[in-house]
Amino acid sequence: MAEYIEKQAAIDTILGQPPDAHYPDWYASQVKALPAADVVPVRLGEWLDGYKMQTCSLCKCRGKKSWTFCPHCGARMIYGKREE
Repeated sequence: MAEYIEKQAAIDTILGQPPDAHYPDWYASQVKALPAADVVPVRLGEWLDGYKMQTCSLCKCRGKKSWTFCPHCGARMIYGKREE
């Protein structure tokens, strides 16, 4: 699983040291030691037209077009044409 860090934490770690004070491996070890950020991948879906209710394009759960998120998979619903 991928790990993410906060950009500002990495910048502060590197710029907090004197220039040319360490080797690149040392800086890499400092960045690796930063705690992982709490992130969740964004899932984008869209409501597909149905008879009375719409269907989520990702998990096929049924819902209302006015809902901005799918209640089953948590995907954020977008409207109009998607850009891939």
